Amino acid sequence: MSKVSNEELNDLLIAIGNKDESAIEKFYGSVGKVMYKIALGILRNLPDAEDAVEKAMENIVLKAKTYRYQKNAFGWVNTIVHNVSINLLKKIQRQNDVRNLGKVTESTYQFDENSIYVNEIMGVLNAREREVIYYRFWYNMSFSEISKVYGISKSVAKYRVDRALEKARKILKIDLALPDGTEDDEGN
Repeated sequence: MSKVSNEELNDLLIAIGNKDESAIEKFYGSVGKVMYKIALGILRNLPDAEDAVEKAMENIVLKAKTYRYQKNAFGWVNTIVHNVSINLLKKIQRQNDVRNLGKVTESTYQFDENSIYVNEIMGVLNAREREVIYYRFWYNMSFSEISKVYGISKSVAKYRVDRALEKARKILKIDLALPDGTEDDEGN
């Protein structure tokens, strides 16, 4: 971003907001490499960084009309690239977690009375509820870790696990005896 001053970048963003296509090319030529470096620093993957820069450019073009001239143009652009990259990283992590989750659910194991109950419970729950139960009890993840996977607060993660367990209790009319040590790492 050192190639262009903040004032020049402001002018380019105003021109982009006025649908000047040549301004888009000048803008990308001025800040494209820095945008790419920001995305690459977060995503650590070349194709994903390219996707993030492309999405950030789309956002910039779409939001340029609402851009206020006095604002710090460099900060505005950096924030958009950063947010797009973080969102893409979270999406990739969720997709990888779901793919790995499928491998666990397809594994074979010995059937006994407890596994029959577990299969009945899992059959009652929807996909999201099954996922949080797997994360909590199969992977022994804390509510904090679950919250990071979904990009939600710790209390929402705990609520989802509790709601899934309550649903299983109501439908199957059994009291699930949870094993010791199922508390969160932080005592919750």
